[in-house]
Amino acid sequence: MLFSCEVKNFSRSKFFKCGKIFALVLIPVLLYSIICYLFFENLSNKNRKAMEGHANVNSFFIQMLNGIENIKALSKEKSISAMSVSKVDEYIKKVLKLQNTNNNSLYLKNIIQYIFPMVVLWVGALQVMSSQLTTGALITFLSLSAFFFTSVQHIASIQPQIQQSIIAADRFFDILESSLVEDDDNGQIIEGKIKNIRVDNLSFNYKNEEPLLKDFSFEINEN
Repeated sequence: MLFSCEVKNFSRSKFFKCGKIFALVLIPVLLYSIICYLFFENLSNKNRKAMEGHANVNSFFIQMLNGIENIKALSKEKSISAMSVSKVDEYIKKVLKLQNTNNNSLYLKNIIQYIFPMVVLWVGALQVMSSQLTTGALITFLSLSAFFFTSVQHIASIQPQIQQSIIAADRFFDILESSLVEDDDNGQIIEGKIKNIRVDNLSFNYKNEEPLLKDFSFEINEN
């Protein structure tokens, strides 16, 4: 109990003696919070776009491999190759934009990380020279503030990973909540026997491809 009271009294005395330096230590925390807030929405949007681009590239290549026989049969290798290059390039651009935003955020945080400890040391040295603070008190305060700075820096540095995890969780729950099978109640039930089936002016093409069928008409009779 006596030791605890002595520690509390020691902490209070250090706080009053180092009040100006303590205020300087709080400024980086405020700046870190502002940077995280300013980059939060931008990082969220670019993380989402990068994940969507990754999913689109994966689904495209899966569909391409599953339909490789049809691609060979229709001689569409060049067009499919061009589409794959386009999709990969689009995904890379999204990833680069995300990385640039992460780098800008990290650059500002590094400025705070390297400048403010020097400012604190400079102000503390001035107080020591003016006999407002002892050298031992300054060293003690710098040691304690180093632990504080390190904790705040770790929290600020993992912001991109935290936001990426949040966006990944959101996409996962969106998939779970989405309906895989769409119910269509607009169809009509045909009663009786169908005598014939007639199709007029049928056109068909794959996405971003030339029509495979254009204005094709046919009729299928019974038997």
